[in-house]
Amino acid sequence: MLIKLFNFYSGIPIAVAALVAITGCNPLVEVNGVSVISDRLDDVNLKNIKMSSISPSSGFIGGNTITINGSGFSTDNYLDVKIGNYDCESVSIINDNTVTCTVPAVSATLSKSADVIVQNSKFSSKLENAYEYSTGKFNSIEQFYGSTSYAGFTDGTSQTAKLNRPSKPLIVGSDMYISDTANHTIRKYDMQTERVTTVVGTVGVSGTTDATGTSAKLNNPTGMVLVGQDIYFVDNGSCLVRKFNISTLEVTTIAGQPNQCDNSSDNANGLQALLYRPTALAYDGNQLFLADSNRLKQISLSGSNQVTTLFYNSLFMITDLAYLNSMIYYITFNTTTAYIRRYNISTHAITSIKTIQFGSSGLVTDGTDLYASSSKQNIIQKLVVSSNTLSTLAGNGLTGNQDGINTAAMFNAPVFMDYSNGVLYIASFGSHNIRSLNLSSQEVITLIGNRK
Repeated sequence: MLIKLFNFYSGIPIAVAALVAITGCNPLVEVNGVSVISDRLDDVNLKNIKMSSISPSSGFIGGNTITINGSGFSTDNYLDVKIGNYDCESVSIINDNTVTCTVPAVSATLSKSADVIVQNSKFSSKLENAYEYSTGKFNSIEQFYGSTSYAGFTDGTSQTAKLNRPSKPLIVGSDMYISDTANHTIRKYDMQTERVTTVVGTVGVSGTTDATGTSAKLNNPTGMVLVGQDIYFVDNGSCLVRKFNISTLEVTTIAGQPNQCDNSSDNANGLQALLYRPTALAYDGNQLFLADSNRLKQISLSGSNQVTTLFYNSLFMITDLAYLNSMIYYITFNTTTAYIRRYNISTHAITSIKTIQFGSSGLVTDGTDLYASSSKQNIIQKLVVSSNTLSTLAGNGLTGNQDGINTAAMFNAPVFMDYSNGVLYIASFGSHNIRSLNLSSQEVITLIGNRK
């Protein structure tokens, strides 16, 4: 009898279908994968395996489903697929000629091209350099999509400024700071003069250099949060948490080792800790909370910036966080469903609050209720916390870039958001712009970037 138990990875794109189940609300732990191989190596019924093609032959840093075509796949209950040195997950034998599996999530430091190997208990087949990891793309939230036609980089008025895959707006007084992810910069929008300027990062150049202003180098900045006069932000591409002072614009790394995207060194001092595809931050007035792939982590803002894992779950990815009433609310998803859950900072209890639209990614609070964006369904939803009721505020589910009221508005992959004075500010990853949603009138207006 041969048994193979697979170690699932939570960071799979929303568009992928796989067999993943809800874990419930108990304390969450990871179960390591175990392989038990029998000595049945000479079974005369086994056929030689032959691969002929792989589709698709490229993708992001992991989580997408590939189809392997060939012959000899169905004569053994055991079938293993490797991409490079990594086991493909959720291997499914469709028939003798077809196998599907989920591409393993790997570090961005992996060589782009990888061999693909399929083997049963006796035979194996290899296609050299058959799969390409698109390591230069946005790795942790690769479910976001959209045309690049209107992407660009231009400072200027709100009418002329161009962004490239913006992922997070942050309101600080009369200014809005924007993680301009694919431009590797953080931009500032003065809401009084309506002008956009670049404050941190070297345009179009990724890196990990700590320096001042545009001399610093960032790598796919995403989530941001204000702490005093500092903006802490996630450098998704280099697996770091960094900060800059809004007056001096000096950039400093506080957690993570540059480009060492791994979770093997956890619960360590900031610069000794390893992070794995962090996306978002929250602040409770005392410490930071970090969404790091399938883990919720805490970062101390004193001393050596100790990083501590609060919980993790190998089946679900966490995309965004919101602090409300001594709780960390977060969006978590598998390949079929998204949920709002909460973590009690005092008791460490985890509670599942609401099932929300599949493909949801961004979460923000107005101090009373929660708002969630769905990059897959192109809508903005409101969760009334007191009654646990969910409603759609804007968007009609169709992909577009149209201003309007309520369902007359259209979005293209809305992602992270911020709230200020009755207005939601929404980054549209797919249409390369920043939109506003007035919570009273439910009117959506394009503020910065592409208006087509």
